[in-house]
Amino acid sequence: MPIALRRRLSAAGKEADGVYYAQLSVGTPPRNFSAILDTGSRVAALPCAACAHCGARHARFDPANSSTAALGAPYSQCYAEGSCNRGTLVSDIVCLDGACGRADFGCCTVYSLAFQRQEADGIAGRELFGEAFALALTPEGGEVRLGPPPPEGVVWAAMDPDGSVSASALAVGNVSVALGGLAALVDTGTSFVYLPASAFARVREAFAALEAAVPGESMYCTRAALERFPVLRYVLDGGASISQAPGEYFYEAAPGVRCVGIFADRRMVLGASALVNQHVYFAPGRFGVGEPAPATGAPTFGPTGSPTHTPEAGYWAWMHAGLVALLVLCAAVGGLAWVGESALEEAEDEELTVLL
Repeated sequence: MPIALRRRLSAAGKEADGVYYAQLSVGTPPRNFSAILDTGSRVAALPCAACAHCGARHARFDPANSSTAALGAPYSQCYAEGSCNRGTLVSDIVCLDGACGRADFGCCTVYSLAFQRQEADGIAGRELFGEAFALALTPEGGEVRLGPPPPEGVVWAAMDPDGSVSASALAVGNVSVALGGLAALVDTGTSFVYLPASAFARVREAFAALEAAVPGESMYCTRAALERFPVLRYVLDGGASISQAPGEYFYEAAPGVRCVGIFADRRMVLGASALVNQHVYFAPGRFGVGEPAPATGAPTFGPTGSPTHTPEAGYWAWMHAGLVALLVLCAAVGGLAWVGESALEEAEDEELTVLL
């Protein structure tokens, strides 16, 4: 059964950060929640009724008000940048677009800062979708399909329990940058692509070979038509690969200025932007890539309330994108600018980096 997704769009137009959310109903009687599709996390998380600091606008789940709720062990989930959610593990009936089943999720009484600030109520980790599911994202929305993958037409790579695959190379057009089997987290809860500093520098050099660059604060920014830029291809061990057209890896940093959405961080992350217009498959111990998703118009489903958020990665990425825009404009660069590695490092002491 397909589960509809919608790209998060803030009512104020400030958080169109490129990640996606789904609508959930939880408990008996059901209570509606919005949750970020987060393949970088294992367990779903929602704010609990007893949480004093889970964000004033968020819907909360109260196990006492659901006749099918069963309380479990203490729950704690921490992320790579150091923030943690804590509470109690709850088992209850969860429905996603009519597909219902019993699932475990964290009922949080401690919510990290970025979760408090987000507009979506919670996150939907991989386990919420069962052992196997397919994901097709488009620029406007997309869907999750539950169940086993097709018997053919999918190229597979091994996937670790944390949701990581091994990346052997990143091709920038005809220039191949060896990645040496980097562990790359496939994370739809992150907006962009992140690379360790050494790999980032080599990819930056590959872009520099396209045209001379001016020092700045983005990997590669331009006012030129995107048609002149190459396709990016992330090659995974096992032969699977993910391709990004220029319109998928550039983001608009300022009016008329687009920048490459690849940033430096401590590990490699393939965020939502890398998965747009792909058919990708998650199965026990495997990650697969099939034919690109067909181009479609805006989905027919819609949000309830105003479910939009930027999780840690989305929040910081767009804070960073705003900084890029400011520097590009202040420098009055007519064509190109580069990104250094320091911006994300400066955020490590705050709860505003990559959500893993």
